[in-house]
Amino acid sequence: MTPRAVEHVRTQVANQWRTEWRLQCDQCGAMARRHWRDLSDPQIAEKNFKTQGWVIGKAVTCPACSAQKHKTPAPPGAERKRTDRMTTERKTSQKPRDLTVEERGRVRDALDVYFDAEKGFYTDGYSDQQVGRELDLPWASVAAFRDLAYGPIRSDPILEEVRAGLVAVEKTLAGLKAKAATLEQRLS
Repeated sequence: MTPRAVEHVRTQVANQWRTEWRLQCDQCGAMARRHWRDLSDPQIAEKNFKTQGWVIGKAVTCPACSAQKHKTPAPPGAERKRTDRMTTERKTSQKPRDLTVEERGRVRDALDVYFDAEKGFYTDGYSDQQVGRELDLPWASVAAFRDLAYGPIRSDPILEEVRAGLVAVEKTLAGLKAKAATLEQRLS
């Protein structure tokens, strides 16, 4: 590992300080920023970047550049024109697809602001669908990326208390309705 390959940086996002690892592609300049809680070993950070498709050696190459390097060129005239229908299908499609490096960075930035990784749920009424809508990406891809980067959604403990309270209130209400029906029968 070269000392310049993976940087360990402290940044402020939404009035909260966090430590992140940064890596920049030598060919296109694409920047990958990842926040791994309690990760201080650069070799482990490098390994995590490699599992995401980065090639780290004498030069640092992002997944997009390394994919282009191994791609065979298309024959002339084989280019397809995008139609409005194809664009609309991509926007409305809810099948998860691989996000580009830039898209993953945008999703990660949004998740850092609206997703509480420790508690495992969105804040401010956000959801995978809302993040996907705002970033113009399929929400299923956002959900798949969130599962991979932050883990699955867990429910809010306060919300669970409220739900348990509602169940108790419903049982009490059902009991009161039954008593009211018995009293009504006695009176009639």
